[in-house]
Amino acid sequence: MANMRTATIIIVSLVALPFGVHASCYCSEPNKPSIPTGYYAEPYQMESAKSEVESFLQETQDYKQCLVDCIEEANSNTEEVIDEWNSAVQQFNNR
Repeated sequence: MANMRTATIIIVSLVALPFGVHASCYCSEPNKPSIPTGYYAEPYQMESAKSEVESFLQETQDYKQCLVDCIEEANSNTEEVIDEWNSAVQQFNNR
């Protein structure tokens, strides 16, 4: 029964994605910072690059968390659709 439910979740996920199950999920991938060549860089360039890298790392963490949240939302929406479908099928079969 668990394997059937898992298979159903996967199928519904694949079918539902094009129809907007994930429509409310917007994650913005951060741009990679410009890193100077260390040998030729001036101290101010390295300091600026350090700041950009730190910012990039934080933005990347935020981006990854956003993706995790989107996946969780998609899974939740999928579960809701499956539960609703199973309920409808059960009601139909019990007529």
